[in-house]
Parts: sequence; structure tokens; C-alpha cells
Amino acid sequence: MGRQYWKSKATELCLELDRRGFIPIDGETAAEFVARVTMIENCRDQFLETLERDGSGEYLKMKVLASERIPETVRLEADSITERLYDFTFSGGLGFFSDSVGFLGGGLTVGMQGKAPLFLLRKCFAARRKWSLYYRDELLSHELCHAARQALDDPSLEEVFAYGTSPSRFRRLFGGCFVGYWDPIVFLMLALLPLAVSFLAPGFTPHATAPLGGWTLFLVVRNLWSRHVVTRAANRLADFGFEKPMAMLFRMRRDEIVHVGELRDKGEFERYVNLKSAKSLRWNIIRAHFGRTTHRTIP
Repeated sequence: MGRQYWKSKATELCLELDRRGFIPIDGETAAEFVARVTMIENCRDQFLETLERDGSGEYLKMKVLASERIPETVRLEADSITERLYDFTFSGGLGFFSDSVGFLGGGLTVGMQGKAPLFLLRKCFAARRKWSLYYRDELLSHELCHAARQALDDPSLEEVFAYGTSPSRFRRLFGGCFVGYWDPIVFLMLALLPLAVSFLAPGFTPHATAPLGGWTLFLVVRNLWSRHVVTRAANRLADFGFEKPMAMLFRMRRDEIVHVGELRDKGEFERYVNLKSAKSLRWNIIRAHFGRTTHRTIP
């Protein structure tokens, strides 16, 4: 009886952490998961105490000011989006307004395993909701998605979910073209190639745009295929009777999403869930969070 009680309490606690945007690392037990999140939140709270006392500090090699901390009201704007789309509100990070987001950047996330992630939004968002093409709640919810999925260590589909928070259909469709660190760098280098060739070898200038065209085509096709993989799996889950398929997929790795998209019926999905949850805390949480409320045939 006592063991069953503590198992139930552990499940409740893991579900609460899941709703707060924490995803277990593969191989993690419930106790290890809770301990890791506790360490992250203690680290965050200790830094905030120091920041409150000193007025400024350095976190993950970024200098921040207490006066520029993102207020709760702004975070709640982003939470409303991630809760509606993916069933989580992220409570484990530190957010500040800063101009350290780059010349054209609206926001960024700085993360490290075992540390609370740092969210930075362009300073102008402290006084207004929109800058350039972007809205404040869109950018922050985008960064919250990156932070939540960090534990999966599987960035290949991350931009599909992150750009899913955008009100712009164009950004939802094509925003995920840049996935890796080198993607935009290579794009920029190839974009400048025709200019360099026009100075060094003018006769080859018409051919210098071909590499950029090829790279752009690759990025677009890869992005559209990633969206297809997620959409196909979401449609399968919807066919199986789930109410929030995208929220379920948000907690899965790419190979799992691909597999879900290939399943033929609910029975196959139930067997897959049972197989995965026998070895994975993350899948136990997925089953407990979504299975019991939207698809009761899963034990």
C-alpha cells in the first residue's frame, strides 16, 4: 500500500514538472528527474538572490541587470501560447531584456545542461509588443519551446514546434529552414559569393549564384519534409482519437515521431506506447498526461 502511494505521488510530481515544461532525459528515473529539476530551480533562485542584492550579474557568460528582468506579465503572454499549443508553461528559466541578441535578432536562448536556461529579448520589447515583423509573445514562446525540448537533445524538428507559435503563416511554414549553427552562416557566405566573384573574376558572376540557389533549395526542401513528418504523425494521432496531438509530439524525438506517423491503427499505437513506457519515464509521462484523458484504451 505504501509503495503504491509513493508511486502515485511520484507520478503526480512528474506530471506537474511536465506541465511546467520539464522533459526527462532518456534513461532518467523519476527520482533523478525530480532531483535534476530541483537543482536547476535552486540554481536559478540562488542567482536571483544575488542579482537582487547586487543589481547586476553574469549568468552563462551573459551580463544581465536586475532592472531589465522580464516581468511576470510578459512571461504569462508567452505561457498562454505554449499552454494552448503544447500543454506546458515554462517556469524554470531566467528572462531579461537585452541588446545582446544581435543586430537583427529579436530574442535568443542560452542553455546548458543542468542550468536554468537564459532568455533574452531585445530591449525595445520592454516598452512595446512588436518590433519589425515580430511580436513579443511570439518570440518568447518560441524560445520557451527551445528550452523545454533541450532535454531531448534532438534539434532536427525543434524549429517546427518553435515556429508553430507564430501568428504568421509564412513563418510557420518557412521559419524552420535554419536548423543548425552553420545553416545561416553558409547561406550568408553564399549570398556574398557573387559580389566577391564580380571583383575577382567578373566573367563567372552569372554562375556564382548557383551555389546559393542550391543551398536555399536544400534548406526549403528539408524544412518542408520536417513539417510533413510532424503533420503526418499529428494526423495519425488525431485519427486515433487524441485531442492534442501536437502537444504529444512535442515530447517525442524525431525517430519516435516518424514511427508514429507510420502506424496503421490504434492497436499498433497502444503496443508502441506500452513498449516505450516500459523503459522510458518520458513515455510514462506522455501516457499519463494524454492517454488517460483523451484515449482511455491505453492502460
